[in-house]
Order: sequence, then C-alpha cells, then structure tokens
Amino acid sequence: MSEARQDNHSPRSARDRLAEEIHALRDAAGLTQAALATRIGYTKQYVSLAERPGTGLPSDSLVRALDSALGAHGRLTALRAEAAVEHARRRQDLSAGRSAGIGIDTGADVAPAVAASQARWREVRAFLGAQGTVLTTLAAQLYPATARAAGLPVLAAAHWLPESPVPLDQVELDWDEEPALPVITGREAEVASVLPLRAPGRAFASYSTAIRYLAPPRLFENRSCYRLLALHRPDGHRLRLRFGLSTYFAKFDIAEALVHELAAHAAATTTPPGIDDLPYRSLLGPAPFDLAERPVNLSVTTLTIRQDRSAGTAAFYLMRRDGRAVAVGGGHYGLIPAGEFQPASISPQSLRTDLDLWRTMVREYSEELLGDPEHDGSTGVPVDYQCWPFYRDMTRAREAGAIRVSVLGLVMDPLSLNATIATVAVFDSSTFDRLFRQIADSNVEGRLAVKDGATARDGIAFTAGNVDRFVHREVMGATCTACLALAWRHRDALLGQGRP
Repeated sequence: MSEARQDNHSPRSARDRLAEEIHALRDAAGLTQAALATRIGYTKQYVSLAERPGTGLPSDSLVRALDSALGAHGRLTALRAEAAVEHARRRQDLSAGRSAGIGIDTGADVAPAVAASQARWREVRAFLGAQGTVLTTLAAQLYPATARAAGLPVLAAAHWLPESPVPLDQVELDWDEEPALPVITGREAEVASVLPLRAPGRAFASYSTAIRYLAPPRLFENRSCYRLLALHRPDGHRLRLRFGLSTYFAKFDIAEALVHELAAHAAATTTPPGIDDLPYRSLLGPAPFDLAERPVNLSVTTLTIRQDRSAGTAAFYLMRRDGRAVAVGGGHYGLIPAGEFQPASISPQSLRTDLDLWRTMVREYSEELLGDPEHDGSTGVPVDYQCWPFYRDMTRAREAGAIRVSVLGLVMDPLSLNATIATVAVFDSSTFDRLFRQIADSNVEGRLAVKDGATARDGIAFTAGNVDRFVHREVMGATCTACLALAWRHRDALLGQGRP
C-alpha cells in the first residue's frame, strides 16, 4: 500500500504526460484512433502506442503530425522534447552503472572498467565532432590518387562521375529481389576496438547499439533503405543503377566504426596513420568500390538553385545541421534537401513505387523546405503521389521545364565510405517562389543558412566567392562539398545563358 501511494504522488514523466495529452486531444476532437491514424497517414497501432503511458518514445515525425492534426500548437512537440531529455538522462544513468537495466554489473570491483570504457568512447566521439574535417582530410590521404576524385574531397571510381550532368530522365533504376548477402556487416572481429563495454568483459554488439544507449540523438531509427548493387553507363553518359533492400543500421554500423577507428588513432597520436594502422578500414582495401562487399546504401543530396533569368542571378540553399537532432554531421553545413534513399512506408508496395529519385527528392523538399511531417518509412500507408498536391505541382513544373533536374554522379565520403548520389535541381525563380511561398527557416534536422537581413527564400548567391567559401573554408560534409563544387564546375550546362 505504501509503495502504491508513493507512486501516485511521484511526478509523472513527460512521456506519460505526452500520452495523456494525445488521448485527451483526440477525445476532444471526437476522433477514433483509426480515424486519426488515417488523417495523419499512420497506422492505428502507432496512434495507440503513442497514447499508451510507459511505452517507448514515439518518433518526432509522428508527434509533429499529431500536433498539427489535433491543433496542439506545439504542445505535443514540446512534451516529446522534454521526454527525449528524460530518456537521454536515463540512458546516461544506465551507462554510468547506476542501474543494472542494460546488463551492467554495478559491483565496485568491475563497474569502473565499464565506466572507463564508455568514457573513452565518448571522448573519441567528442574529438570526432570537433575534428571532423581534419579527419576527412586524413582519411582521403589513405587512398591512392586513382581512388580520389580530382579536385574534390571525395572518393569515386572512374566511371562514377560523368563528364557532364545527366538529365534525370536518362537515369534508370533496376530492382534485385534477392541480392547476394554482403561479406562485411559491422560485426567483424576488427570492430571490437571501437565498441565500448556494456558489461564487464562484454562489449556492445554493434555501433548503432552503443549510440542508442550512450548517445541517443533525437532522430535515430532503423528504416528500410535501398542498397546500391551496380552502376553502369551503357553509352558512356546515361546512368543505370541496380538496387536491393537494406536497412539504415546496416550502413551505419560499418560507416561509424570506420570513422571511430580513425578518430581514436588521431586522438592518441599526431602521426598520420597508414591504412595498415587501421585494421577495420584495411579490410576494404585501397579502392573501396566493391558494391557487393558491404551494404552501400545511398543518400540523395540535392543542390537547389533558384535562377532568376531576367536578373542573371542564381541562389542556392544550405542548412546548419543540429547536433542534438542528428547522429552524423552535427554543426556542419549541408545542402538541402538531402536524405536517405529509402521507401516512404513499410508497405511492400512502397519498395518498388518509391525506387525513384524524383519521388525521394520531392518528399525531402516537402520535409526540409516546407517543414511538413517526414515520410520517414515508419507508416504502413504508401504515399499516394497522384493525390498529393505538392507532388503534382512539382512534377508539372518539371514537365514544363521550370524545374531542371540533373545527376552529377556518385561520390563517396573518404571518412565514412558512405556513398551519395549528387543531384542538382534548377528552379525558375517564379516557380520556386510559388512552390515554396511558405518556406520554413528550420526543420527537425537544423536551420537554413541565410545572410543577415535576408529571408530563407533568398538563399545564398551562387557566385564564385560564396562557392569558394563553403567548399574551402566552412565546415561542410565532403559529399555536400563535392556536389556544390561539381555544380559550379558544370554551371554553364546547368544554368545555360542565364547563368551568373
């Protein structure tokens, strides 16, 4: 009885208050869970779990969708943020050995070893956050000139970068239902040195598991992704790519282990490493372009250009990524939009219908420039593109030539060995202003970068000085830097007679 009274008088967690608020708002709106789920494009199960106290934290995108649909004016989003902080504190308590909930032995004779291991791991993560660009340069120097893209801070196989931009309608995507399993998975013995202890004598099973328990960002979920299996250029110009199914963590576990390994070496000594000093990286050899060897899940990075032909000017758009929200690239500038190449829902139907670069780009535009709820792959309802007004408007503008989309090629970050399809979308100014008249200055991943006194719609002038600034002097991810540099290299072809 005394324990029950104590529980009744203890402060309710933010997670429980969030669940109660969602239920109360839905009830006040006269909606069933199924009706609300249909309205926001999720399944009833997601709404039911969100309303249930004591369950896991619902995704940020789901809560923002509920916030909008129920007219909560940000209350639900604020409660989720508070709950995320509580969640992170609990994780820290667990990792420090104050609870045995994740298998940590709290005995005085062994817990210090676990705490010390996790402290070293966090120190390397902090070093990585502060020295990311230096580490990228170190990583690039590990590879021969034949593996590096000339004049760019990335790696690329010889046939990955066409001599001129490839119009999007000349890019073909194929699907492989049963691709061969990758050889390297992120569970190799060589990974052990970068994984902290979870319990005495027992390390975390994977890098993503360590992140989830010891340094969880707001956005960190294992979604289905498209894995690149082959890239061909049938006539030397057109692109043909073949894909199979993978998951986000399949890429993350390998990439972040590679990054951590190099960061740990650099934190311990000022002597530049050779590839043989990095056991895990050395498994992939001096030319890590074998697409069958490991899951090479692609991201799609787009340089967005607003072109005013009458004025002879153009502008591009960048985002400053929020380190509290993202697991990779916090504090860096990045092109916008950018995201994983993945289905928009867990429905089997989406696997094939979303294997489309244009559809991926439009979804990212709606999320990152308009602030719409993310199509993050968590719902069971496929996107009905033909009934989506924004998609119809974007597609009609592209068909009319008011949006011109090109692929610049495939590039690989030398630090993480993650691969990106670099694309450019050039908008006529009037079309951009109409489609993005309600442009958002921030989203769940960060804020748009603008000059003092400018608006989000103004962007950054696409000039030699600004391109040079972000390519050479600002902190920006290697693949984003390469995309921007390639676009400037090909500006005549991309902008035509109306280029600045």
